[in-house]
Amino acid sequence: MSDSFEKTAPNKDMKVLNKLIDSEANVYEMTCVAIKEANIYSATDKKKEIEAAGGKVVTYVLERALDGDIKYTGGEKSN
Repeated sequence: MSDSFEKTAPNKDMKVLNKLIDSEANVYEMTCVAIKEANIYSATDKKKEIEAAGGKVVTYVLERALDGDIKYTGGEKSN
């Protein structure tokens, strides 16, 4: 996915949600990554660009994370 923003269809959120459900990644970790990254984006002009294109910040970053555009490492696991 490129960093350009396209007009989002009304069902864009559902497509990304289905992509998350179908993903073999850890859903909890992926969601945490998206929330943390969305907080970062929300503090920048990038949020305005995403919203101006009809998108939502969390949907945008979650899709990027699922596509592998956002790299992350899992945290420590407790026993």
